[in-house]
Amino acid sequence: MERRIIPLPCSVCETQVNHNGYNTYVKKGLGSVKIGRYECPSCKTPCEEDRSFWVNLKEKFFSSLTELYLLLRSHHLSFIDISDIMGRIFTRGKNTIYNAFNSSVERVGIPTVKNVRLVSSQLNS
Repeated sequence: MERRIIPLPCSVCETQVNHNGYNTYVKKGLGSVKIGRYECPSCKTPCEEDRSFWVNLKEKFFSSLTELYLLLRSHHLSFIDISDIMGRIFTRGKNTIYNAFNSSVERVGIPTVKNVRLVSSQLNS
């Protein structure tokens, strides 16, 4: 499926730019995307489509995987079981899952407890 994009005007001279191919950007292990390249017919200024969605994709993807690890651990699955499940989705070793799980747990802020009072249940005889 192809998208139909109306090219934006040139940022220098406001002339509508012409399509001039594409650039392919790759995220290792995640895939690739073709971003349209354009050139102004008047001033020959090159420009490219917005690719901001692709920049943070890797971080978003791996944070989603970490959320999945946390969910599976909350259901008492072992790291090796999670690794077996991830083999069907996106291959991750049990050590990688363990490290991602532990780093996410360490980032959680635990509030300090104030005004703690201990009550003794011992009876004096």
